[in-house]
Amino acid sequence: MAITRLLQTGFEWSTVEFLALFPNIIATAPSVYSIGAFTDSYLGEWEANEEGVYTNPLGSAIAQCRIGFHLHAQTTGSGDNILIAGLGKTDHTTEIISLYYDEDAAGLELFAGATSLGTYAYDMSYPGRWTHFGIDVKIDGAAGWAYVYIEGEQVIGFSGDTNDGGADFDVLVIGPNAAGQNWTAKMRMDDLYWDDTTGEGAAAVVPKKRFYWIQPNGNGNYADWDGSDGNQVNNYQLIDDFHGLSTTDYVESQVAAEFDSYALAAAPSDDINTITAVIPFVYAIDDGAGGPDSISIGTRLGGTDLMGADIALPTSYGIVFERQTTKPGGGAWTTTDIDSTELVIESA
Repeated sequence: MAITRLLQTGFEWSTVEFLALFPNIIATAPSVYSIGAFTDSYLGEWEANEEGVYTNPLGSAIAQCRIGFHLHAQTTGSGDNILIAGLGKTDHTTEIISLYYDEDAAGLELFAGATSLGTYAYDMSYPGRWTHFGIDVKIDGAAGWAYVYIEGEQVIGFSGDTNDGGADFDVLVIGPNAAGQNWTAKMRMDDLYWDDTTGEGAAAVVPKKRFYWIQPNGNGNYADWDGSDGNQVNNYQLIDDFHGLSTTDYVESQVAAEFDSYALAAAPSDDINTITAVIPFVYAIDDGAGGPDSISIGTRLGGTDLMGADIALPTSYGIVFERQTTKPGGGAWTTTDIDSTELVIESA
């Protein structure tokens, strides 16, 4: 089984990234907050009637996935069911699989459409704490499943008919979807990711992930792209936005097979967690001016480049990424490797 990453974010690019990831806002846009993040500096924040809808970037419906995130939330202690996370259709109203918090019952409830698949006593009426949640789903009329994990322990599990709401889904929905759904101290989320697990043979614990931000801080081996300042000198200074995105300074290319690369700041010191991937990503656009309309993203280490497949650029600014689970030349990533790695982009 090959797992395909559809989305990951630690919300470090602040509100602009949030809106780029969740462009289909229902009612009021969620925001970011810079105090109390579980990982790094920023977190996603939802209040009543704030809902973000993220569409599968592969452009097709799927029937299997897993969702992981750290959650910090508090409620009034009484009232409606409050949507935490769900899977649905692009009409933004059809709910296929949904995890709700029931304030009156002080517990979690998992649904397939309108059918309850199970509950778990979990009181959120007291001051919140960071907790890791995982949801593993397969939609099938007979051999489906839907499981919820908290800190790696299964708390809700269902096997059987899970297509009461529909046979597949193409959007991830995060946050309360009605004005009466009220997180008194807000619902905060960090380290959110969504994976396509098509072909998974059985439900599995959803791994805990943490996403750290590493920004460009120097020139790399390549300097072919043109900067918005009119030259190809110190291009890293034009793309090193930190906790906020700018489109007033940038690099661009109108010629195929041009490379630009940038040295990276030191990786965070972490003796507990294992590095599972390095994920170079860019905020980019095909401006329609002619020339290449795709980009290849990768890394360079020890004189070896590891480039991903060509990715078509969006016609409005969007986030494009390449997840690399092995380093250039092969093998697992280490902190020392990252400290010597360059981010590489190629016009294609």
